[in-house]
Amino acid sequence: MITTLAEIKARLGITGTDYDTRISALIDETELEFIEETQNRFFNPFIKYQSSETVFDADDKTITCTNAEFTDADEEFTAGWYFIYGSVHNDGFHQVADVAETVLTLVSNPVDEDSGRFITIRKCDFPTELKSLIADMIGEQLTRSGGDVGIRSESLGSHSITYEDGYSKKLQKKISKYKKLYA
Repeated sequence: MITTLAEIKARLGITGTDYDTRISALIDETELEFIEETQNRFFNPFIKYQSSETVFDADDKTITCTNAEFTDADEEFTAGWYFIYGSVHNDGFHQVADVAETVLTLVSNPVDEDSGRFITIRKCDFPTELKSLIADMIGEQLTRSGGDVGIRSESLGSHSITYEDGYSKKLQKKISKYKKLYA
């Protein structure tokens, strides 16, 4: 949701395909770890919709809100990532591919739901610099042999690195800058 395999490989200087499977497996896990660690969903404070008349349709990959005005000039609902809460089956991040006046078309299928519950849809705006941060987190995971999170520090000649909660202190400091920044 924040970055891609190609962007991570470019940031880490990886040119072959030897690590593609491992990096791909780490992307979602690392991004969610970052979001949970910072308790930050990066909500855009101006783009929010709430309704108790929200319908999720798995076959059409849509979210329909009969009273919505997603294409209203004052609203900036666009393709991108949204966070939904208040539903029975669809809480969490969803990628919107297309926006119509009362319909958001998703990239993947939601769970069918005709809620009747008060559901909130919030736009998430991830800062561009998070691409580098996530790449650095994945880079540190790749450099640790066997993923040993019990290692607290490593040294090679005059170079040394100390890990805190699985990441270097330097990286942990960068991560902490985003704690509840936009929550």
